[in-house]
Amino acid sequence: MEGIDCKMRNLYRNIELELDKVKYNDLWAEFFRTEFAIYNKTKVFFKSGEIPYDKRFLGNTSIDYNGSNLAIWYTENPSQEDSRELASNIIHEMFHSYQITNNEVRFPDDLKGLDYPMDLKNYEIKYKENILLVEALNSSDRNIKYNILKEIISLRMLRLRKYGDIIKYEFAIETIEGSAEYCGTKALRDISKELYDRRIENYKKILTEDISIIFNVRKICYYTGVLFLFLLEELDIPFTREISGQNEYIFEEISDKNGYDIVNIDDIKSLQIEKYFREYINEREKKFGDFFNKSFVKHKGNFYICGYDPMNMIKQEDKILCSHFIVIMDKVSKKRLFLNGPVVVKLKKGTSNHVVEYYSKAY
Repeated sequence: MEGIDCKMRNLYRNIELELDKVKYNDLWAEFFRTEFAIYNKTKVFFKSGEIPYDKRFLGNTSIDYNGSNLAIWYTENPSQEDSRELASNIIHEMFHSYQITNNEVRFPDDLKGLDYPMDLKNYEIKYKENILLVEALNSSDRNIKYNILKEIISLRMLRLRKYGDIIKYEFAIETIEGSAEYCGTKALRDISKELYDRRIENYKKILTEDISIIFNVRKICYYTGVLFLFLLEELDIPFTREISGQNEYIFEEISDKNGYDIVNIDDIKSLQIEKYFREYINEREKKFGDFFNKSFVKHKGNFYICGYDPMNMIKQEDKILCSHFIVIMDKVSKKRLFLNGPVVVKLKKGTSNHVVEYYSKAY
């Protein structure tokens, strides 16, 4: 165990050395370096000292730790980590600390986001937008870049009119996560130009070649969000960097300033997207079927959801399947229940976070 502790401590020091290379104010005006911790299943490592692991440390994020915002990152195998990549990822989480400190209010509502439209045409258009975004970034012609940007805006605004405000779930993720990833990736440019170039090319490849990821809206918006901001940077198109008091999403601001056209979507079809869409729908149904075809225990009550893993949840009608975990609180006793996945919660009709039943595996 001492060997692991020593490796974790060395990794922490190496991350600090990489963080020292970064010009934080150049990433985002008034952004500054904040405290961070790395942790494993037994210990949490800070700049000075460590503590035993506890359940406050969950995922890779920013948490309230003793009244201050703390960027945290889970590291199981410290000897396999690249401290340069990890420093970039931690800056992503530091930016979340910065957002919280500046009273950011534009966070996505992931529970409402589970009602994102399961509509083939929506995904076909969205995939077209992603292809265009990569084309714009690959072009060396400024006019072509700008014209493609206008086309992307036009397609998105069409989807917003067609499907309603649920499309703004994408805008919210891009504003919060896209800007954090933008800062983390720009920091990588200070740390290692080679790793920066490799990451940008990888993100482009994800948008154009990893077809199945388009159905994971929360995840893909990390990539569209960061690449959209790099396109704005290349075109010298400004957007509001101030966070406090802002209610408008970055994409909304850009669309308002640059305008959009009415576009025809009749010709936007993709046999690839249709194939993966059918598989995605079948896989969702299979996951619910697999859960309920095995022994489970039903628990009734009156709870609300107070913690979850947004990357590992799917919804079917009034039920949410959480493959990782979910945290619910009893509305009367205020007692929190940490439920390890797989677990299914049933919602009260017309609500997005009021749980009336949950189903756990029978052991």
